[in-house]
Amino acid sequence: METREDCLLLILFAFGYLSSVNSQTPLRVTSVHEEPFLIKDADGGFSGMIPDILDSLKLNYSISLSPDGSYGRQLNGTWLGMIGELVNGNADIAGFLTVTAPRSEAVDFSYPVVPIGLSILMKKPRGGEVSLDYDLARLFYPFELSVWLMAFVAMFVTGTVLYIMMHFNPYEWRRMARDHEATAREGESFTCLNSFFFVFSTLMWQGYVRAPRSIGARVLVAAWWCFTILFIVSYTANLTNLLRIGPDYFASQEFSKIKSFEDLSKNADMRVGFLNSGSTYRFFRESKSPFCQELFQRAINDQDNENFNSIHRLKMHVRNNKESNFAAIMERPAARFIANRKPCDLYAVHVEDLTYKHYAFALQKNSSIASDLNTGLIKLTETGELHEIEKKWFDERGGCTGISQLDRKESVRFYKLDLSTFSSAMLIVVAGIIIGGIICLIEICIFKWAESRDSSEETEHITADEETIKAAEGKGAATPV
Repeated sequence: METREDCLLLILFAFGYLSSVNSQTPLRVTSVHEEPFLIKDADGGFSGMIPDILDSLKLNYSISLSPDGSYGRQLNGTWLGMIGELVNGNADIAGFLTVTAPRSEAVDFSYPVVPIGLSILMKKPRGGEVSLDYDLARLFYPFELSVWLMAFVAMFVTGTVLYIMMHFNPYEWRRMARDHEATAREGESFTCLNSFFFVFSTLMWQGYVRAPRSIGARVLVAAWWCFTILFIVSYTANLTNLLRIGPDYFASQEFSKIKSFEDLSKNADMRVGFLNSGSTYRFFRESKSPFCQELFQRAINDQDNENFNSIHRLKMHVRNNKESNFAAIMERPAARFIANRKPCDLYAVHVEDLTYKHYAFALQKNSSIASDLNTGLIKLTETGELHEIEKKWFDERGGCTGISQLDRKESVRFYKLDLSTFSSAMLIVVAGIIIGGIICLIEICIFKWAESRDSSEETEHITADEETIKAAEGKGAATPV
């Protein structure tokens, strides 16, 4: 009986010893050398976002690079790269990998770590300097060209109508000067040239010596003043917003003509490239979008396509392209990191509306560490530590202060004011012209009527006087001397 109990205790002791040994065995982590996720140091160690996350999870691990340097692809039904290491049992954790359906059939994925999309990495023309054209046109940038044309047309029409009113309206300075009720200088207040100068000066919020006297002209001028207030206030507000954004906005407008895959596909002068394997390659190959299919064919037919087996080679090809006509399509974190690093000669355009995925750690199917790993990642997310690690490697270590990521401008947008914004202001001017013109016609008619009435009364008075004189003369002739 004692021998049986001793054997049982010996078995339990051996099991506990083996368990303690296994718990101290480092987890085998496989990855690829890609900044900022995994960086090989000079002393042979590793640093980067992946080691920081594993350290925060307090895991015992050892890192090795993927044998063929790839993330995970199938060749004749066999998985290669990091996925192959997991499937063959040579690694416990692989990261980071883009979560895709085929990969999910071969391995399990952890809680999402880094959200991703696709970005277009391009070279800044002329070092990202603002061109002379934009410098000269900066003061006119708050409005669309249609608004400036509308303001010019409104000023011309208002000045023309004002001159016509002042010329023909009998209650204005010209008629008063002719009737010697005003000086000759006052009569020249609204000549053709002076009428246009009056409209222009009031648009600039300048003063004037004489205002119109007739009701119709005053209605027109009041409508023009309303247009002037809306125009100047809108221009000032939008110019202030433009100055708040700063000159980088003009630089981004100059070399951000390509803002989507559709724009890129329509630009036949731009060469296109992406990794010749992986999730980005698979996305474009299987996409039903016409412009994505166009980009895929252009990329695989490129003479350098076979060399694009790493992000580093893609980056160097964009940077060393003297003609600045090569666009590299890659996942957003990689593009974001590259664009924010010196010599600050590249910029990234994030494509918002086409694809959205995430990076995660990959594990062996039914791995025993999946639950603990997911719980730890969720805690890092809730405490904000995961965000701080991401910020440390993507932003704090960057050295570029200019335009590096055009998607950052989404928080501060600038919109040119278009014609629809000023449609109401234009309607005020049109209403002023119509109403003022009608009142002016009424004033002319009233004056003509009053003038004709005065003439008839004067004629009647003269006729009466002549009859009185004739009667008096006749009476005088009949009296005997």
